[in-house]
Amino acid sequence: MRVAIPAQVSLLATLEDADLAANAGQQFRVRWSQLAGPPVDLEPPLDGPGPLRRSRARFTPTTAFLHEFECRATELDSVGHPTGIEVARRISVLVDSPSNACPSAVAGISTVAQKSRAPAAAPVTQLQAQMGATIRLSGAGSSDPGPARGALRYTWVQVSGPTVTLSNPYAAVTTFVAPDPGAVDRRIAFRLFVDDGSARGAPAPVELELLAVGSQVVPVTAFPGINLVAVAVAPSQPGFGARELLDLLRARFLARLDTTGGRSRFVPYSPSLAAIGFGVTGSEGYLAVLDTASPPASVGGTPWTTAELQRTLGPGLCLIALPRGVPAGYTLADLATLTTSRFVVYGETAGGRSRLRVYLPGVTPAAPFAESGKGYLLSVPQSVAVSLPGR
Repeated sequence: MRVAIPAQVSLLATLEDADLAANAGQQFRVRWSQLAGPPVDLEPPLDGPGPLRRSRARFTPTTAFLHEFECRATELDSVGHPTGIEVARRISVLVDSPSNACPSAVAGISTVAQKSRAPAAAPVTQLQAQMGATIRLSGAGSSDPGPARGALRYTWVQVSGPTVTLSNPYAAVTTFVAPDPGAVDRRIAFRLFVDDGSARGAPAPVELELLAVGSQVVPVTAFPGINLVAVAVAPSQPGFGARELLDLLRARFLARLDTTGGRSRFVPYSPSLAAIGFGVTGSEGYLAVLDTASPPASVGGTPWTTAELQRTLGPGLCLIALPRGVPAGYTLADLATLTTSRFVVYGETAGGRSRLRVYLPGVTPAAPFAESGKGYLLSVPQSVAVSLPGR
């Protein structure tokens, strides 16, 4: 929430409890408290006890800064004694003044090797890397929209994970070396705080996932339009599934091809569809629809095992992926011959957009090269066992 002085700010909490209606004697006590920012008077700081369903607190800010508050609800029994059940939520309010505004922090994370790539429309905030990689944190996209437009001051704060040493925690751009991931904690999280000497905005988060030794990091990219995507390794992140891949690509929706029962059908996934997600495996391809180009992204994992290279396809449509290490010169003609497929549908990028093309053996003049980490839609006339090329 963002407001400008002069203003009176109302903080509203709605309480939902499935057994509230059934238990007429149940009560709540709500306590409002300020966690950060210039001190303000909250009115009222305490609400209840009583059969509350909503609680409201108000304050009048006087200083441009980030204000953070907590609302904590405590469940009480019919005589007002705590039951031991509590829940808390935080609310952040950015306050601007006529003479100044809170700066906007924008943080991104990459390896130093990725620095030379073309910038994405939005910075990457999550990254996977192995021990020893030099990691770059950048707040260069931060800005100060206020009339004062003072020089920005940067502060990087590590909030979780194995402790690392930043080259300069007070610079717009800083670096560190990814440590040994150890056996338990494999995630390192930072927050970037930006201020102009008088006002501070909301922090911007970034996160690094440390990969085990022997893991590989492969790029996963997609473009506006319809894409056939895949992951060229077996993902190491526990529970890596449709939601994680969709978020990584910033896709509108994903779909996998389900061939159970001898029939092929696309199973879509999108949070807006309330659809059930699915696990992402290395040997499957996925259909992804995007409105804008995905940012530079990658997935870490281990090379496919010999068993994962073995696939039984068909009959009917099959959506497969190719692993890392596809031999040089391997074409869609070779893939069609290996799988006995009548055709191969593949993705092609032109003019910054992705479109699907069809390779027809014996008809298409030249067979395009097959690529690692890409998805391919096949039409297999009868069941066939194959060993996919690569490793």
